[in-house]
Amino acid sequence: MKHHLQAAVIAAFALGNIPVAGAAEVTLIAPGGIRAAVEQMIPAFEKKTGHKVKATFGSGNGTKAQVTKGDAF
Repeated sequence: MKHHLQAAVIAAFALGNIPVAGAAEVTLIAPGGIRAAVEQMIPAFEKKTGHKVKATFGSGNGTKAQVTKGDAF
């Protein structure tokens, strides 16, 4: 679980520092175990970047399956 949280923080930081023209919707698929931490980061990310985050949380295996089958994230 610690690894997932670290990955989410790194991804949020990286996305927040990439200049992108115009606002976009960012689709986030994450395991439920990091929901509280990610939900705390989303408002600052949206404010800083202008991008809207659409977060979906599920089980670790469920979210892994979504990514593996090619769901957008």
